[in-house]
Amino acid sequence: EYELRAIYDNYGVLKEMKKEYDSASLFYNKSLTLKEKANDKIGIPYSLNKIGMLQLTLKQFAKAKQNLDKAYKIRLEIDDKIGIAENLNFYGYYYFETKDNQKSIDFFNKALIYSKTYNYNYLTQDNYQKLSELYELNSDYKTALDNFKNYTTYKDSISNINLRIKQAELDTEFDTERKEKEILTQKADLAVKNTYIVIIISLLILSIIVGYFMLKNQKMKTLQLQKENELKDALLKIETQNRLQEQRLQISRDLHDNIGAQLTFIISSVDSLKYAFADGNPKLEDKLNNISSFTKETIYELRDTIWAMNKEEITIEDLKTRISNFIDNAQLSLNGIQFNFNFNTKSFQSFSSRDGMNIYRLIQEAVNNAIKHAKASQIDVSLTESENKINVIISDNGKGFDLATAEIGNGLNSMKKRASELKGDFNIETKESGTKIHLSLPNQNEV
Repeated sequence: EYELRAIYDNYGVLKEMKKEYDSASLFYNKSLTLKEKANDKIGIPYSLNKIGMLQLTLKQFAKAKQNLDKAYKIRLEIDDKIGIAENLNFYGYYYFETKDNQKSIDFFNKALIYSKTYNYNYLTQDNYQKLSELYELNSDYKTALDNFKNYTTYKDSISNINLRIKQAELDTEFDTERKEKEILTQKADLAVKNTYIVIIISLLILSIIVGYFMLKNQKMKTLQLQKENELKDALLKIETQNRLQEQRLQISRDLHDNIGAQLTFIISSVDSLKYAFADGNPKLEDKLNNISSFTKETIYELRDTIWAMNKEEITIEDLKTRISNFIDNAQLSLNGIQFNFNFNTKSFQSFSSRDGMNIYRLIQEAVNNAIKHAKASQIDVSLTESENKINVIISDNGKGFDLATAEIGNGLNSMKKRASELKGDFNIETKESGTKIHLSLPNQNEV
């Protein structure tokens, strides 16, 4: 029966996603009956909430409130912190649907405190998003913007499955286009050969009368044909680049819009599995936590990849914003470490997407090393300009390390490789009072 409860819950979710609400209600209630029979204090509020939120969708407000209250009461009794956070979030949705915006804001804020305290990132993202919408409805645009910025830091992205499909489609289209170009080139060569044959025959017939004029005319035709071919090649190249850019943007949109929801569903499903199966089984709970953490890290990495994919070049302002967001996010998630970010450049305009990504990854690697290994209380990141060079400096006041023994373990080889690809000067100074990493780059805009 234990496995059957989870199966009924999953069937209910699938039916609700397909908007087959009667079937969804049937499976939710079957699962609830089995849980009540087994006195499953964790599972009962889960089913009550599923039924309540389904009733809320169907505008059955009184029934929805009754089931949400039952679930909330049980979760308070068993002190289920994550469950309490979810129920506060559900109350926010309830009062939103019943047009009581102020109560909805109160409950979403309460849910936000719980979700951030217990690192329930999916729920934190949802709370920020709904608060942004509600404050905007109340014309409190500053608070709405603050919540929206926080929401974007938790927002999910990407999936490898659709990426591979899109890449395969792109390769197929590229090969087709290349073959078409080869056919056009062959036709153009054949046309040139045919033209030469006609000219030769004409010259043989009219060589005595119009030899001079035919020779001059032939030169003009050859020059014109050359210019036409050059124009065709240029247009074809531009068209190919435009198509590749459009396809790249389409891939990033698909990753952003479709796969983010799938990865979020994975995280939610893992959390549901934790509630359903991991109680009393620490090994299973650790494995589920590892899956959830790996999925979240995948989302962050793919989000950065989308950012680079969407741009032919990365402006200095784009890079500044990205680094600032990364530092702000680190500041929010870590206690006891003070982050400082200084940015002061004027003549530098942009980098290629690869160079911009290398600079961002190098800073990210250096900051992560300081967080993980240095035990620092202060980390400073600066991008400044001097003598027609941009200087990137990451320093901390933590404990130093031995360059000879820590080079591989701390990812220093990775940072050196990125600096080499950037054609920059890379230097590390480390001592007991802290570590300083310095990257100096030439102004590529002037080069």
